[in-house]
Parts: sequence; structure tokens; C-alpha cells
Amino acid sequence: MKKSVFNIFRKTKATPSENAGRIKKKRIYNAAANVGRQYKEADSKKRFGLLHFTMPKVSKKVLTSVIAVAIVAVMVPVIFATASGNNEVAKITEIKLQPSASTDIQDDTSGLFEGVNNTGPLDPTTDGELTSELTDTTTQADPQSTVVAALDPASLYTTFSSGMEDPFIAMIQGRLMKLDYMEPDEPTNLYGPVTTLGIQYFQRKNGLPVDGIAGPGTQALLFSEEAKFYTVSEGAEGDDVSSIQDRLKDLGYSVGVTSYFGTDTTKAVAYFQRMNGLTDDGNVGSETREMLYSSDAEPAERRRSSSSSSGGSGGSSAPDHVANPGSVEAFISAALAQRGDPYVRGGKGPDRFDCSGLVYYALNASGNSIGYMTSGGWASSGYTRISNMGDLRRGDIICVSGHVGIYLGDGTAVHASSSNGAVVVSSNIFISNYWTSNWICGRRPL
Repeated sequence: MKKSVFNIFRKTKATPSENAGRIKKKRIYNAAANVGRQYKEADSKKRFGLLHFTMPKVSKKVLTSVIAVAIVAVMVPVIFATASGNNEVAKITEIKLQPSASTDIQDDTSGLFEGVNNTGPLDPTTDGELTSELTDTTTQADPQSTVVAALDPASLYTTFSSGMEDPFIAMIQGRLMKLDYMEPDEPTNLYGPVTTLGIQYFQRKNGLPVDGIAGPGTQALLFSEEAKFYTVSEGAEGDDVSSIQDRLKDLGYSVGVTSYFGTDTTKAVAYFQRMNGLTDDGNVGSETREMLYSSDAEPAERRRSSSSSSGGSGGSSAPDHVANPGSVEAFISAALAQRGDPYVRGGKGPDRFDCSGLVYYALNASGNSIGYMTSGGWASSGYTRISNMGDLRRGDIICVSGHVGIYLGDGTAVHASSSNGAVVVSSNIFISNYWTSNWICGRRPL
């Protein structure tokens, strides 16, 4: 029978100092045995995928040292920068720690019991060595890698310009559409001419240099809460101003087509707003633009006695399709003939279109005298309504949120796409997230 430490004490007469030494050895022995049991238990559980353990206690001295070093590593650079008057301190910073094998999370029990092996007990001097090791590992980090540069836009955004392709461009287009700088459409990865134009209009409205390039500064403001919605007001210049002036002139309002939004244009817009029951502030926002390009737009008083055209820039080019009133195929042929023509907001042909302008042009070019309607106008029109996408027929008008297209059959549609910058044919619309999630209804004009 094995003799325990207590039996030895009973049979051996020793001095008080000898007994104290034996007690110390006993405590060391029991501590080592306890760690050994933890090790074996963890090793056994690891084999069955049940690794679970209790972290060994860390002395108060070790914990205090680690916390102190961490606080110093973070605060010293900040205090130094503040004392030197560096305003960059106000910006967000992050701590970059040097990679170290000791900081990796590993499925290995050997890292849990430093100082313990299979052949001997825990060395009681490990406590001091552990404190020194932790202090050395923490303080050896490179100061230059600890203090991180402030988060300026240049480090967060990639610069995009015309002709580039990237998945993030779709997010830029989506944001431009939300702010009304582009017509709602299915975003693409292409930074085309319409995206360039949308960025130019955004820069113009938000007081940035107008270059059509989505640089870090432009993107930072675009995705911020300070970004302004699209409006056109006095002092603006661009193709959108020309389109507004062209439409006002068609309605009989006194304004020249100059592409510059001057005082005459401001007066003409205010006059149009009064005639159509809108607030006459002289600015063209979403509500004014929607009314301006709709078939319900009231002309100037001097035009009321005569018939007025519902819009669009005319053209003398010979059509490459045949007019046939009531024919769905003639309607579709007229629309497909415009494939590849550029997208221009407010365009109604003959060689540039927006989505509702293409529908208007193709209907009238095929001999069907149907007035111009915006996407919202088509969705609420009195033509036969198709509630289910699966019930669409060839020639039906597809109405989605802020956009329209012409259904061709087999899940395809022809439409003037702002994100593609041209009249295109899209396929698989029944499984497209854009077309299905934004679906309103279909309308059957023929």
C-alpha cells in the first residue's frame, strides 16, 4: 500500500522547519497533479471534439502589467499628436498589432499550459517568466504600425471614370438613382455615359468640381447624409437644362434653348408651375419634371386655343419600320429599330430616348396616336391591367417602379436603360431581382 504524505508525517518526527519544507513540497506536488489532470482531461475531450477547459488563473501582477502596456500603446501616440496640435487626432484610428504566433487562436492544448510538460510538475518560477514574456511581446510592436493613418476618403474609395467596369459601380448607380440623378433602372457594373452625366449633375448640385469622375471626395459626399437630391435651378448648365427648355418651348412657354438656366428659364419654369398648380419657385425638382414631361402638362395660355404637341424633339430621318395602327408587331419593330440609340433623360426620339420616351415614340411611329406618359402615368393609366408578370403578352408595357419597358415575349424586354446608357434588350426578366422586386403591373395598349 502506497504511503501518503500524511502517513510520513505521522511516523517521522521532524523539526518545525523540516515540517514547513515538506508542506511546501506537498503544495507544489498537488498543484502539479491538478494541472496534469486538467491537461489529460482536455486532451481526452479534444480527441472527441469536445475541447473545453478552464483557463489557468493569471496573477494580479501579470494582469496589471498587460493592461498597463496596452493603455500606454494606445494613449501615448494620441497624447503626443494632441500636444503637437495635429487635428488628425479627431479622425478615427485603429490599432494594428504585429502578427505573432502567440496571438493566433489554435486548437492545441499545448498553448494552454505553458511551463507544463508530460514529465514534470509546474515550475513555481514560471509566474515571473510569464510576466516578462508578455511584457516583451507587447512592447516589441513597431510604433509605426501601431499608429494608423486617419480614415480619409482616398483610403476608402477607388476612383472610377467613363468606360470602367467594377461591381461597386452598381452601388454608385443605385445611390444616384435614389437621389434622382439617374432614372430608376437595373444597376450595372459599367461606368457609362449616363453614369458620368449623373455624377456631373451630382457634382454640380453639391458644389464639387464638375468632371464626371467619381473620385474619393465625390463618393464620400454621395454616400453621406449631406448629399442633396437632384434639382435644376438658376445658374445650372448642361444637357438636362436643354431638355427642360426644349419641352417648355414645345408647350408654348417663352424660352430659348441655350443649355444655360438663366433668368428667362427661371421665369418660364415659374410660369409653367403656376399653370399646373405647382409651387412657383422656378426650380425643376422631381414633381415639376414629372408634370413637365407628362401628357397632362398644361401649355402656356396662348397655346390653349391650338393643339399642342405632347413633346419630344422631332426629326426628319426616314423611319426603318412601317406604320400599322393597332399592330403589335409594328409597334415592337419601331422600338427595336432604336436599339443602341443613346439614353437621354427626357428624350423622345428620333435618335435619343428615355424609357417612357421610347414607348411614346414607338407607339406613334407605328401609327398609334397615344399621348406621352411617364412611367407613373403608364402604371396608373386606363389601359387593360396585367397584375401577374406571367400573364404578359408581346407588346405589353411593363411598369416597374420609376421605369417602363416593352415586353417582347420569352422573358425579354426592350427599354431605354439609364444604367446601360442606351436602348437595350434585357432577358430573363422573370427571374431578375430588379424587374420582379420593382414590378407594379403591365398595361396592354394594343
